[in-house]
Amino acid sequence: MTLAYENHKYLEVMCFLNDISERFPDAISLASGRPVKGLLDVNAAGDYIKVFAEHYANKTEKSTSAVLSLINQYGSTAGIINDIVSEYLLQIELVECEEDNILLTNGAQESMAICLTSLFTEGDVLLALDPAYVGITGLAKINNIDIQYVSASPRGLDIEKVKEAIENCKRSGLRAKAIYLVPDFYNPIGPSMTLEQRVAIIELCKREGIYILEDSPYRQFRFEGRDIPSMFSIDDEGWVIYLGTFSKTLSPGVRMGYLLHKSSSHQQVTRDMPSLISEFTKVKSFISVNTSQIAQAIVGGYLLSAGGSLKNALNTVCNEYKVRRDTLDTRLLKNTLKNISWFTPEGGFFISLRCPFEFKEEDALICAKEYGVIAVPLSFFSESSQFNNYIRLSYSYASLENLETGIDRLSNFLRDNLYNAAN
Repeated sequence: MTLAYENHKYLEVMCFLNDISERFPDAISLASGRPVKGLLDVNAAGDYIKVFAEHYANKTEKSTSAVLSLINQYGSTAGIINDIVSEYLLQIELVECEEDNILLTNGAQESMAICLTSLFTEGDVLLALDPAYVGITGLAKINNIDIQYVSASPRGLDIEKVKEAIENCKRSGLRAKAIYLVPDFYNPIGPSMTLEQRVAIIELCKREGIYILEDSPYRQFRFEGRDIPSMFSIDDEGWVIYLGTFSKTLSPGVRMGYLLHKSSSHQQVTRDMPSLISEFTKVKSFISVNTSQIAQAIVGGYLLSAGGSLKNALNTVCNEYKVRRDTLDTRLLKNTLKNISWFTPEGGFFISLRCPFEFKEEDALICAKEYGVIAVPLSFFSESSQFNNYIRLSYSYASLENLETGIDRLSNFLRDNLYNAAN
């Protein structure tokens, strides 16, 4: 069978991560990037729909019953809770983003698909850190979009490496069209970009005419250190496209994300120069028609009931994640494994572990089958070999007991491999 795209290891990773838990159901998973629990109470979904229906009825001067019928139908491609999301962004991000600059999507994954489909033409290149989230690199491969990888250190972004990648594109007669970044608690490694790095990369992309795809699934989960402004809030010339999600905060089940883009303060949106969001909306209409209005009503009703902000509720969740991160960190220290090091982030879901030997797919399978713990090779996310001896561990979903047991089991695997390497 001939496919429209070339097969690539990234296209196997998502399936592997989903399948390995089913193949080894008794193994403790330290692989999943799932939230420990969403804020959304599924039993109250009907109540949230009613809250939103009343809000939308007042806004549109329709009856509540008419709004409920509307929610049950196809609807506006751009979304129906844009005003509520705009208020939410103002409260939680301190960012003014008008309704017309917001597109509701089926999770951040659809946002990525829309950006790649809309922005890239022949000769355009996506810049991505190495390692990178396979959700977007896999999509780029499927769309036959060239990727120029920017070598990252275990501490994250190196601006000079980005400059080198841009020059490499030029020398090859190609154009760097956009760079994909996760500035806050970068998946899969864990560190965050400093304010200075954010400003520098925006200035560089402005000079080079390169869009920044700022993916922000973990921004709300900082439990140490000071908040750093989003790149979207710093940018005033329309180079940053923000990919947000409610999957990690409210519930993965609602599959709700959003795309933000504001036009340059120096340009007016005209017929000849339409807004990116209006163009993204056209593209979305051919991908998914519209985002589930039932899901939007649930999210909108929840936000209205919470006064537009999730800060207080997320503080409690952040405390839980901090306890989980500290439990994982303490258990690693307790096992006192020689030549094993790791980076402990100030938030997010992941810790990256460095070993003196390689940890690849076959090692992950042995770990799951023989030691009863599932961990992710960082090589899954990397185009190079520099991260072949790294392991990504997630502390977001496992219980405290399972975290401790899982680290003990992983430590047994590491200890055995350290012994074998020494002999």
